[in-house]
Amino acid sequence: MTVRAKAAFFLVLMLMAAAGSFSMQVFLPALPEIQRYFGSSQSFVQLTLSLSMVAIAVSTLFYGPLSDRFGRKPVLICGMSLFLAGSLLCTFAPSVTLLIVGRVAQAAGGAAGMVLSRAIVRDVYGAADAPKAINYLTMSMVIAPMIAPVVGGFLTEGFGWRANFAATALLALLVGALVVGLLHETFPAAARARSRDGSIARSALGGLRQVARSRRFWGYTLISTFSMAIFFAFVAGAPYLMNGLLKRPPSEYGLWFIGIPGMFAVGSFTATRLLNTLGLDRSVMLGAMLGAFVMAVAALLYGLFALTPALLFVPAYAISFFQGLIIPNGVAGAINSSPGAFGAASGLVAFVQMTVSATAAQISGTVTGDSVWPLVAIMAACACLVLLLLPLLRNRPAVAEPATASPADGG
Repeated sequence: MTVRAKAAFFLVLMLMAAAGSFSMQVFLPALPEIQRYFGSSQSFVQLTLSLSMVAIAVSTLFYGPLSDRFGRKPVLICGMSLFLAGSLLCTFAPSVTLLIVGRVAQAAGGAAGMVLSRAIVRDVYGAADAPKAINYLTMSMVIAPMIAPVVGGFLTEGFGWRANFAATALLALLVGALVVGLLHETFPAAARARSRDGSIARSALGGLRQVARSRRFWGYTLISTFSMAIFFAFVAGAPYLMNGLLKRPPSEYGLWFIGIPGMFAVGSFTATRLLNTLGLDRSVMLGAMLGAFVMAVAALLYGLFALTPALLFVPAYAISFFQGLIIPNGVAGAINSSPGAFGAASGLVAFVQMTVSATAAQISGTVTGDSVWPLVAIMAACACLVLLLLPLLRNRPAVAEPATASPADGG
């Protein structure tokens, strides 16, 4: 494969991974307007986020084993088709109930790109280069939500909340066309043949059983999961604080939000540089301890000063940087801990992450209104759990460390 072809191939992977996260964030500035438009309760409208996360959690359990059985590309095409159909249903939904249904379908379809992009990275780049490649891939996944709330805020103010979902439908169409036209199959036919004995359910359960027996898998997975839950608790509660308590417009929320995925991207980039010096485990531990320290300082600041947009977001920027050290390395470590079942491992990581994050998001979006303290309590609880889980990474065989190479060097 030529350098140009490698670059184009990795660009498709980045867009696949980013599309789902873009759809998750673009409509968040519109949540208060959606609530007013349909005259629904805050907790019911919040289901557009939390139930879609559950849909991601469930679907990711099957995308990995299905792609191990039938190949990555056919499963991706089906997922992108569902992503497009869900986006169109959201665009024209006449009720909040159908909007929730559309969001569930949209999220379940978009999850194919989020899960299988990581499995494809493992297919192509191998155990040594996969951690760095996944870090680069994760950076692409945070560029999309960095842009999405800004786009969503201005679309909501200029054209109404439905414009967010119309934009997502166009994105789904673009990514689907690129998958069909540019992506080649990366999972060998011989490997797929070994997965074809028995039913799909048996194949899925077999892969999941193999993955679930690894204690190292659970250590990486749970640490990255509760770190991710901090992020989703914030993004679920912050729009209501900005719009309800601070009386700021959706576009301002989008502009302040840029720094959160931006700092996560910086943290992910830093993680790729730390791997060769600190290694996977120590990078995760460093991010967890410093992130918890920043969370404690943020709680102190919230107690001393009146809430402003800067006070709400700036501590979250610092926390996001340290999450960039934890989450990509945690995902890479979890997937590498399961040789022979990388698709199943990728799916189970995403299932656990999204299930816990959906719970945190629903609680945060329901209880956050006229005070920042419910949000702080949820984020602090997750940060404490990350610290308590760190001993799972001690005194265990190290995951193979990457050589100094860029993702484009693989393949």
